[in-house]
Amino acid sequence: MIPAYNETAHLGNLIESIRHNLYDLDLEIIVVDNGSTDDTAELAQQAGTHLVKIPKDSISKARNIGAATAAAEVIAFIDADVRLTRSWAVTMKQRYPEIRDHYMITGSRYMIPENPSNLDKYWFEPLSEKEVTYINGGNLILSKTSFDKIGGFDEALSTGEDFEFCVRGRNRGAQINIDRELQSIHDGFPKTLLQFCKREIWHGIGDFQGLHRFLESKVAIAAVVFVLIHLFFIGALLSKAYLTALFFGLLLLLISFAVSRKIFRNSSLGIILHNTPYCYFYLISRFLSLPKLLLNKIS
Repeated sequence: MIPAYNETAHLGNLIESIRHNLYDLDLEIIVVDNGSTDDTAELAQQAGTHLVKIPKDSISKARNIGAATAAAEVIAFIDADVRLTRSWAVTMKQRYPEIRDHYMITGSRYMIPENPSNLDKYWFEPLSEKEVTYINGGNLILSKTSFDKIGGFDEALSTGEDFEFCVRGRNRGAQINIDRELQSIHDGFPKTLLQFCKREIWHGIGDFQGLHRFLESKVAIAAVVFVLIHLFFIGALLSKAYLTALFFGLLLLLISFAVSRKIFRNSSLGIILHNTPYCYFYLISRFLSLPKLLLNKIS
């Protein structure tokens, strides 16, 4: 089941990877065109997929509609900018009875593309090796029975719906089984700093959708504190309190390093130092999720 919004750049590669690697699996490819304004729907139709078109809505809504459309006993939620590997197909064939018959959510983190960018190598590849407690929504697999028992994705969430889904599933007794043999390649990782910032702004929106979600998000709280320190830094500069400004400037640098060390705690010092500047923009971007959310509500 593939949710897709303006995915002409990637959708064809995903469908080709499915045809090429999953040729011995009996499956249905469902594409939910989530209000695309490009040729996503036409591409999906020409590729012979089961196309469902809906007005633009949350990705959760698109996933839920796709799940309701599916006739199979097992549903694989795959994002349009992902490619599936032969390892995914072989593992899926082996695990199918277990996934079908057990109350569980499975899948795996993404692999980086064959020609990685700087961000791929230093940010996303180390992240893919971390131990996590949830499954990314772009490579998430479970039985239709398990999906219904958990209650589907929360359609009120703009982002973070996969994390919330897994937490709710675990709380309702589902097993979270991360299977690294279910390998997928993510072509949609940002390649530039601007793309990285836009991605993190979008990802952080869910953390500001209600006080409860904000208080549960250490990243959102850290981002707000980080921006407040910037205000103190600017205030000290304007007041010509240069020693105070130096203190706040060093504090910002220390926080960026500490966040990098926290995120990449199992990586080398070189990786942590390399990602310290990225963590600065990561925190700024996560704060900017708040005005982005407010602007979305106004519009």
